[in-house]
Amino acid sequence: MELANANTSDKSATARTRDAILQGALEEFAAFGFDGSTTRGIAARAGMSHGLIRHYFKSKERLWFEAVEHLLAQMETEAGVTTEQAAQMLSGDRRAVRAFMHRYVHYCARHPEYARIIFQATVDHSDRLRTITENNWRADLPGMIFVIKGLIGHGIFPETSNPISVLYAFVSACQNIFALSEEARLSFGYDVLSDKAIEAHATTVMDIFCPLLPDS
Repeated sequence: MELANANTSDKSATARTRDAILQGALEEFAAFGFDGSTTRGIAARAGMSHGLIRHYFKSKERLWFEAVEHLLAQMETEAGVTTEQAAQMLSGDRRAVRAFMHRYVHYCARHPEYARIIFQATVDHSDRLRTITENNWRADLPGMIFVIKGLIGHGIFPETSNPISVLYAFVSACQNIFALSEEARLSFGYDVLSDKAIEAHATTVMDIFCPLLPDS
């Protein structure tokens, strides 16, 4: 029993160490991009020795992939759509659509590094972005577009809407205010990461993209 408890404790310590390194990596990559980041900088953010980075992740590139995949897994956990929820949305249920939008805005607020990292990888024309797209996103895109077309059919989005444009317009509306939080602070003295601001932004996005009708 004592051995089992020790093994559980070791695994928990390992998970905590990996999570701390991944969070440090997300902050470093978001701030400096891949080329400007260093494993020593990541170790400093994580409060770990540089050797632990190499021990757990072997290389900066491997760490970049695992950090982004960690964010994608969190997106699925925090803002993913179940089969039942997708069916509700496809039926034109505006409250179900708004519930998803609310979850996604809160995900974006909790993880502003995601938009920053992907934007930097896009500007860099990085092969890493190509790999992430092929391995993680491409299989999900037809389903996203299918749902958007269904929402267009129910009049939630205008019938003239381009589904891909809707996707990017919605994602940008959810992400950008948090990715640009420092700009908002300097320009307006506005803390976009406060609970009140996050909820206000979620409500704004829902009301713009999926306003409730009198019979909703």
